[in-house]
Amino acid sequence: MSSQLAMFGKWYFLEKPTGIIKSYSEYFSALFEIVPFGYLMRTLLSPWKNIIDRTPRRGINISLIFEAFCLSLLARGVGMTIRIITIFIGILLHILLLSFSVIYLMTWFFFPFLTVLSIAVLTASI
Repeated sequence: MSSQLAMFGKWYFLEKPTGIIKSYSEYFSALFEIVPFGYLMRTLLSPWKNIIDRTPRRGINISLIFEAFCLSLLARGVGMTIRIITIFIGILLHILLLSFSVIYLMTWFFFPFLTVLSIAVLTASI
């Protein structure tokens, strides 16, 4: 009986919390691959989908130069907006993942105590 209790204690307080932390780290790395913050920061001012318009090589045509400048500015603005939104969503997802993992780990540790406490309260009221 003592051996089974020791095995249960080892599993409950050592193996399972280690598994919870390992699964958190796996989800963290997967989410970090889905939302690559370094790449998004490096390409923050790049045009959206590399949509660019070259200025004309021959002559000076102000309207074509202005058109290429406006298209480039618009493509970079759209790209920056999408990348900033993606960065904020990624940060929010990382915070949610950390929060849920901590709540899960705390629930795992305190559930037996809460169960015993609730049984004690229920039997005391009878």
